[in-house]
Amino acid sequence: IEPLTPTRLRTIVDVTLGCLFAAISVATADTVVNAVKPSGPSQASGAKEEEMDSQGHSIVQKTLEIFSWVSSAMKTSTRAGGSVAQNLNLLAAWETLRGLQLILVLTPSVILERKDVKPKTIDATQKKDPPSVPAKTVSVKGHPFLSVTAVALATNAIQLVTPLLDDLSIEGVDESVEKLPV
Repeated sequence: IEPLTPTRLRTIVDVTLGCLFAAISVATADTVVNAVKPSGPSQASGAKEEEMDSQGHSIVQKTLEIFSWVSSAMKTSTRAGGSVAQNLNLLAAWETLRGLQLILVLTPSVILERKDVKPKTIDATQKKDPPSVPAKTVSVKGHPFLSVTAVALATNAIQLVTPLLDDLSIEGVDESVEKLPV
């Protein structure tokens, strides 16, 4: 992919992040399907469903391979430098964690909730005080229908964030921090 000119870098980063977005979309779809499909011994998965799962896993796996290849090419490039690879890792980690955050708030009730097709007329009282919506929290017990693809993406995000935090702590040691007067 050399020479890594700024224009070429932008294109490569855009394509790589686009692949990552596709993988997050697949993980979201897998999670939605896992959340709403009936479970139990009588519910055997069909060949079509297993083929779709296999294709989803393949998309996520290929995305992670593409990302790894591009990231290592940027790290070893004499023109791109280490900061470009760090920035790519930061962007990828942010995009992945943001996608996973949206996946974690999914529950079967949220997924199956249906919106009205026709908009309702708004009363004068509703215009003044909109109803408050409580914040949704993620269960501490875990996410029973979280897909394998989402777990693979989460593992990759952790692998991206760890060296970034290590670099941050190393750079932070060299600088002295002055305390502000109280």
